[in-house]
Amino acid sequence: MSIKIRLGTAAVAWCLITGFWLPAAPPSAPAPLSQLAVDVISRKSGPPLRGAVVATDYQGTLTVVVGSSWLKEQPGQTYDQQLQAYQATQSESTQDVLDRIADWLPQTSPGSRLRFFLEQEQTRLTAVTQQNEFPPPEFFWFTLPANEVTRVRPASADRQSLALWAWFEGLPQVETRSVASLKKELEARKVKLNGSPPDLADRLPARLQSDAEWAARKSIVSYTLTIPLDLQGMGSTLLPVKPDEPVDWKELLPSILDQEVSRMTSDLLELPKAPTAEDDWLPSAIRLAEEHKVIGFRVTRLVTRDPKVVQVHSHFVARMPQNQWQKVWSDIQSARSDIRQPDQEAQLANDPQVQAILKVVTAISPDAQTQLQTALQTGVATQSALTASNAAFFRFRDRYVQHLDRPYLPCEEK
Repeated sequence: MSIKIRLGTAAVAWCLITGFWLPAAPPSAPAPLSQLAVDVISRKSGPPLRGAVVATDYQGTLTVVVGSSWLKEQPGQTYDQQLQAYQATQSESTQDVLDRIADWLPQTSPGSRLRFFLEQEQTRLTAVTQQNEFPPPEFFWFTLPANEVTRVRPASADRQSLALWAWFEGLPQVETRSVASLKKELEARKVKLNGSPPDLADRLPARLQSDAEWAARKSIVSYTLTIPLDLQGMGSTLLPVKPDEPVDWKELLPSILDQEVSRMTSDLLELPKAPTAEDDWLPSAIRLAEEHKVIGFRVTRLVTRDPKVVQVHSHFVARMPQNQWQKVWSDIQSARSDIRQPDQEAQLANDPQVQAILKVVTAISPDAQTQLQTALQTGVATQSALTASNAAFFRFRDRYVQHLDRPYLPCEEK
């Protein structure tokens, strides 16, 4: 069972801000809960928290981010307790990463990109440990077991995005103002609310990493700074992509046409279509990863369940403790295949590898021209979906190869 992250909440963890607070007119009385832009989490002990639920693990434990300025205004000792815990956690988490780097360094090659990166991080984090006191953060982490939570009032993805922009622009009391109030002030500042919030994950305080989170982070860094393993294909059939070569959409078209051949043969013989498991590709992918002696790899699969839509499913799989493997990132990109793009289709049709399979399709069916056209349109759509998939993956990858102590990487701890 994997960690569940609501739509929009992952962006909350990666986009919350510290930084520059601009002066603004004091807002009116606190808005009703139904009009807020933040999540509200009620607890058995202590007052409700307002902020962002970043993740929920398989046991129902919530990871929550709460603004320190709001928390400081609440009655009780919660702010002081969190500040004290934060000071201790920063030292502990930094030393923990340094210990993990010390264990990792002997496994790397002298002069390698990976060794250079680890030594840089070792120097940076050693300097951090020399600090006697850390400046108060603008956000605190809360970890709430399921039995401590009585109710969660989640904000919609649109409202969460609005809250992120409000924090970024320095609006006061984001946690107590209405959506309408926040939106009005943001629009007055000419903020483009339909844009993606800025990625400011490094502004969140570091936290002590579990073994699972460290294993996932280590896998991403190793994949990026050594020879990566990329697998591509359809169904459960996957093949390695050559190092330093991006996933090539043209290489997938023969598989598309092969699928057309199989489909037409099944239709002619009236064969039943066997159902396929969602992750039937994972065992063969893991075998390839173990053969290549890697600790993390990317899988890109073409899925054509709907004849008018092409989907590219992409995953990053990391080796976890006890030699288990876990998907730590997944993405689905879609593109319409029922829209003609003659120039791109002609380019595909002239590819020698494609032409060889076109002959097979023509020999099977008297209605081959229709099948060929469908396959070519699918290939063009695949190009579009793959481009978007690559962009999404690079954003994910690059986020976790800047530092080793942050940002937070949700992973299932089994």
